[in-house]
Amino acid sequence: MNRNDDKDPSENLSSPYYLHPDENPGLVLFTPPLNGTNYHLWSRGMQRALLLKNKVKFINGDITKPTKNEPIFDAWERCNMMVISWITNTLTPQIGPSIDYIDNAQELWEDLRQRFSKGENFRIFDLLQEVNSIKQGERSITDYYTDLKVLWEELEFLRPVPSCTCNIKCSCHVNKIDTDYRELEYVMCFLKGLGELYTNVRTQILLMEPLPNINKVFSIILHHERQLSGSRCSIVKIRNNNTDQQQWNSHHAIQENDLNHHQIVANRNNDSLTDGQIQQLLKFLQTSGMKINQTNDGEPCTRQSKKGKITTISLMIDIRPIDHVMNIKNIYIRCHEIIHIHVKLLNNTYVIVNYA
Repeated sequence: MNRNDDKDPSENLSSPYYLHPDENPGLVLFTPPLNGTNYHLWSRGMQRALLLKNKVKFINGDITKPTKNEPIFDAWERCNMMVISWITNTLTPQIGPSIDYIDNAQELWEDLRQRFSKGENFRIFDLLQEVNSIKQGERSITDYYTDLKVLWEELEFLRPVPSCTCNIKCSCHVNKIDTDYRELEYVMCFLKGLGELYTNVRTQILLMEPLPNINKVFSIILHHERQLSGSRCSIVKIRNNNTDQQQWNSHHAIQENDLNHHQIVANRNNDSLTDGQIQQLLKFLQTSGMKINQTNDGEPCTRQSKKGKITTISLMIDIRPIDHVMNIKNIYIRCHEIIHIHVKLLNNTYVIVNYA
């Protein structure tokens, strides 16, 4: 930038010296804060944020501190202190006090780099170990891929692909070959950590020529996960249906056992019920909650409805395990005449039962 330009650069919207009215020293441009172990992640995030603010030149050395006699000094000082505040806001309370007396954004950035970026080889060692041993476990495909991607991108940031610096550019495309090999390694790490449910689709992918890139592989595996989820839902539905059927059978088996316990079910080989069996039937119906009204002489008592009419309907009681009452005699294989009794139905009406 030409510092001798008569126009105030702080008024130029495209100038690094311009500060928008909404920009203030309290802004937090990146999270999580620098804690001493995440320098590379933090450094990359802060550079992106400052680039968006058009202030990255204050930390990379492109804009140097002018002398106090230069017209641009005031604008530089305002922007410089703003950048220092933004950087300070992204430091942990343990690190923040150590930079209180640094008043140059470029010097502050360099100080943090020298202190926290020295362990690159150790971090590369840890990242290589993590990306080669990461497993899906109980995570979904999306969560597993995201966790691997975070590790992989940090690793690539620490070991960038070298670019050709020769005066005459080579034509062997060695950089692309190196990038392809890294992409292959990325895909292998992702496939290797998948669970056993993905063995078949993993084999199919490895047989592809050429091997698809990581985004395509992720899409294939994600689609397979959705298919597996649909299959599980169908299995659960079938199991629930089977459980309901078992509960239904169990309920009626209990009913049958209960009837046998009370010796209510007549012998199928007999043509009629004995008086003792009939009395046991009546006793069972009473203990089951059915209200049976009968006079002392054995004759059924009558009950008037709200309209003053007596409900008298000839019904039969089916004493098989499935309890129900019907008024059609012809649908039964055999039935026996019993003492007329009154039975209260669910609709609070009383009917006369003649056969069982």
